[in-house]
Amino acid sequence: MPSAAGNGPLLFEEEVQPMCAPSLLVNPKRPLKRPADLQQHTLLTVDIPGKPTMMDWEPWLQVMKLDGVRPSNTVRFTRYSEAVEAAIAGRGVVIGRLPLLAGLVAEGRLVAPFRSRAASRRGYFVEQPLRAPANPHAQDFVRWLIGEAAGA
Repeated sequence: MPSAAGNGPLLFEEEVQPMCAPSLLVNPKRPLKRPADLQQHTLLTVDIPGKPTMMDWEPWLQVMKLDGVRPSNTVRFTRYSEAVEAAIAGRGVVIGRLPLLAGLVAEGRLVAPFRSRAASRRGYFVEQPLRAPANPHAQDFVRWLIGEAAGA
C-alpha cells in the first residue's frame, strides 16, 4: 500500500475500527460492549518489520484513550489477510481497515462492536510511471479508477 507520499491522485483515505466474528458478541462471560472490554479478548495484530507490536491498532487506541490496553492475548500475523481470516473464524478481534473490509461487514462475516472509527494515517493512491501522463489509455484508466473509488 502506498504511503501518503504517493505520486498520483488519492483514491480514498483509510479508517480503522475493531472488527470480529458475530459469535464474539454473544459471550456473556467476555462481553464486547465497550472499548475497554478488549482487555478480555485476543487482539489480532500484523507485525510490521522494525515497528512496535500492535502498531496497526495504535491510531484507534489513541483516539479511544486506551493506549495502555493490555489484552488477555495477542496473536501476531505477517499478513493482514491472515489476521482477517482469524477474526472471521472467531479467534479474536482485528483492527478493521475501511473500506477494505466493508464487503465482509455487509455479508455479516465481520461486525464492528463499537461505532468509533479513527483515521489510520494511510491512504490509497494511484501510482503512475513517469510516462503515464502522456498515455491517453493510462489516463482513461486513472479516471475510471478514481470514479470507482468515489462511488465505493
